Amino acid sequence: MPGGGMPGGGNSEVKATFRNVTLKGDMISSMTGESDVIVTFENSTITGAITTSKATPVGEPSYEKYYLIGEVTDTYCATDDKYGIKASLDGSSKWIVNETSYLTGLTIAEGAVIAAPEGSSVTMTVDGVNKPIKAGDYKGKIVLTFIKS
Repeated sequence: MPGGGMPGGGNSEVKATFRNVTLKGDMISSMTGESDVIVTFENSTITGAITTSKATPVGEPSYEKYYLIGEVTDTYCATDDKYGIKASLDGSSKWIVNETSYLTGLTIAEGAVIAAPEGSSVTMTVDGVNKPIKAGDYKGKIVLTFIKS
């Protein structure tokens, strides 16, 4: 079966849509050489990072240490690979950024909210240029920097 975002499988996009839900946790893509990950939020709230990363294996799997298969440590960072992670928020969605996030695409609908937890702040750059966090369609190396106060 071609595609699917698996190694050697081509460049099919991995898509996930979250509707009418509140989520807490990070969405991470380290397979940025394989395919884009596209996450869409509709009337939903997420608290966490949405980011590309570099995955480093944890230990050397063996017969005795079978549980290490697939275990990685993710280091959140920008990617120079062909693909990345793209997020889209509709007008009734909210993203609470509580860790610096690296994206390759971001769509913010009118009415959508991107903010930091109370007492902290978040800033955005696109290709190294400071941008206000407001409605729009952004492409390039996007960094939402979490600043803990």
